[in-house]
Amino acid sequence: MRVHRDAPMAQPNANASVTRFIGQGYRLRARTPSIKWGLQTTEAMNISSIKDYTYTHDSFLQIIPDSQALKAYEIEAAKWPRVDTPLAENQQLDRADLDNKFNDGQIQGVAYIEAGLDEVLQRDAGQNPWILYTYEPSSVEFYAYRVPNVLKIFPSAGFTKGGTLVEVLGTWFDYQPQYGIVPHCKFGNTIVRAHFDSSVRLVCASPASPGTNARLDFEVSLNGIDWTYTNFTFAYFDEPTMTSIYPDMGSIEGGEMVYITGDKFTNHTDPEYFKCRFSPTTLQLPPKESQVEFINTTTIRCPAPGGWPQGDDMVVQVTQNGVDWDEHHFDYSYYSVHRAFPRSGPSDGKGGVIVVSGEGFKPQAGPKCRINGTESTPLSVSHDTIRCAIPPAEGGKDYYGNVDFAITPNGASWYPFDGGFQYYEQPTVEDIDPKMGPSDGAGVINFYGDNFRADYPLAELGCKIGTAKGKAHYVNERQVKCVVENMPLPAEDQDSLPASVSLNSYSYTIPTEKTMFRPYGIRQLSPNSGPVGGVTTVIVQGQGFADEPGITPRCRFGTPANYAIVEAEVLSYTRLACRTPDFLPLTPSAALPRDVPFSIALSSDEFDPWTKTSHIFRFYDQPQLESAHPGALEVGRIGEVYVKAAEGSEFFEPLALQPNAEKGTQTLGGGSSMSGMRCKFGRFGEASAIYINETFIKCTTPPFDEGADTIYKESAPISVAMNGVDFADDQA
Repeated sequence: MRVHRDAPMAQPNANASVTRFIGQGYRLRARTPSIKWGLQTTEAMNISSIKDYTYTHDSFLQIIPDSQALKAYEIEAAKWPRVDTPLAENQQLDRADLDNKFNDGQIQGVAYIEAGLDEVLQRDAGQNPWILYTYEPSSVEFYAYRVPNVLKIFPSAGFTKGGTLVEVLGTWFDYQPQYGIVPHCKFGNTIVRAHFDSSVRLVCASPASPGTNARLDFEVSLNGIDWTYTNFTFAYFDEPTMTSIYPDMGSIEGGEMVYITGDKFTNHTDPEYFKCRFSPTTLQLPPKESQVEFINTTTIRCPAPGGWPQGDDMVVQVTQNGVDWDEHHFDYSYYSVHRAFPRSGPSDGKGGVIVVSGEGFKPQAGPKCRINGTESTPLSVSHDTIRCAIPPAEGGKDYYGNVDFAITPNGASWYPFDGGFQYYEQPTVEDIDPKMGPSDGAGVINFYGDNFRADYPLAELGCKIGTAKGKAHYVNERQVKCVVENMPLPAEDQDSLPASVSLNSYSYTIPTEKTMFRPYGIRQLSPNSGPVGGVTTVIVQGQGFADEPGITPRCRFGTPANYAIVEAEVLSYTRLACRTPDFLPLTPSAALPRDVPFSIALSSDEFDPWTKTSHIFRFYDQPQLESAHPGALEVGRIGEVYVKAAEGSEFFEPLALQPNAEKGTQTLGGGSSMSGMRCKFGRFGEASAIYINETFIKCTTPPFDEGADTIYKESAPISVAMNGVDFADDQA
């Protein structure tokens, strides 16, 4: 009598099913055989349960239907030596089914199973009988394991086509194929093998279950036959078909309800994991998810999540279990509305268009504009602008009042602008004063007319000279003040520029002959430096110079807080001349040479007429000369003469003749750059000079037209003009 195989090879130590024992010699005539469970207990076989069994390899592996434990023992435990009895195909054996005796919830581990007899030996009266245990040694092992406990499964739903990976979390999971401990999952009545990850985590792939569309009990087993009731269910649902989403764009603030239409949507899955996912295509940000609301089998909806930093195209996907996302990849785009300009305009409807700026706009999304309840199609739509027409006010061209204003970039959700749109009567301009002013500066221009106002929140007064725009300030109904800090100079053939004003910095009045303005400005100074003492005449080259009756043109040397002003003379439309002041207010610590700002004014001081550019004028002391090297040269020969400054005096690096590309700025002109510094050799003429250092400059002798044979020897005084104009009286 002997046991060759047991199935299952392992069972839980509580609530276990029967165990099948395959062996031989179970059928005895007068005795009942027993099974010994390790050292714990013996159990008599039920004679009626003993059946004939023909062993085949394949049928034995399926003795427990759908369980993979015996197969795993054979294949996955191959590295462990086999100690059970080899059996031959079609070998005739006995099979007995017995209740598991390791069923008290306490016993754990492996035990050997043996078959034999419990023989009772009677003793004298009053004495307990003896029991003689006669069992055949066996290598068949049985493992009692602790009942596993399932705490959570995720996801709890999947497609009827199967393949959903289900994570099972719990305790006392195990995998020991050498003992037949192999985890399984059961979905309803369908059993699948589980992947053992750790003692607290299993992973199962859900089996296909066509047409189920319902919740099924979910159970776990470590041997494929003894199941742990988990109190969890797994819901099957048909993979939905999705045809469209609407709308397909929304604001970056989120909240837009996105409707997804199709078929086979269901609401018997866990609503916590019924979600939409929005994945950016450009932004380097993780996707965002939102909860789905089931409407019916053909329609669901979810709010578009907000909080995006800017507009972007998204890929929208849906999952009903938190894991399996659809592959339709619907396109959804986010837009952002930044501002609308102007927010007010003339009631006659001739104020132009409202430009709504933002990003993510699409013409095909069906955007619309709405003013005073009337919807209209935008004049144009680009990625970052929507242009809306300004219709005439229903109350006529004299109407003053506020109406609602909104846009819908996606044709569904309206974006209202706080404050709406303000209608007003377009003002008229009769005259301006002054009619000239600085092109670069803070010159004031007064506009005189009618219907000026700034008594509504959306007022944004502005003015325009030519194409340059500036800020306007309300004075009263008949006057506004305007400052345009940077305006173009008129062209050579253009005397003045048109001036206009607007209550919304967009819809400007129509210029007239009385509203023409002439900007003036500086292009270059010549010379741009001079000695102190008021001996230098400065020629200002620029544009827009003209005399204004009763106003004297002026030049200013210095800052608005520390300056000297001299009168100027207009030489032509492009040239003006003034003489440097006799003295220059300097701080006690000021040293020469010194660079000071230079500006001009051609209109009254009340209009802040001074130009504000980066032109500078340099004041200096004339350097004293000590000597020249060499001291003599052949007449007619062009050579280089080094001039040395006297002790206590020094040369300085002159300014360049021409300004840089940046308007009005000037640089030092030393080295090989062009500067105005010159040397004069008495009656022999002048020539350019180059700055070497504070002690030396280099002069080039000028050409001499008279014949060299007319002069035997002659001394020529040398003088230097650091600005090319004002030569020092000192001679070397």
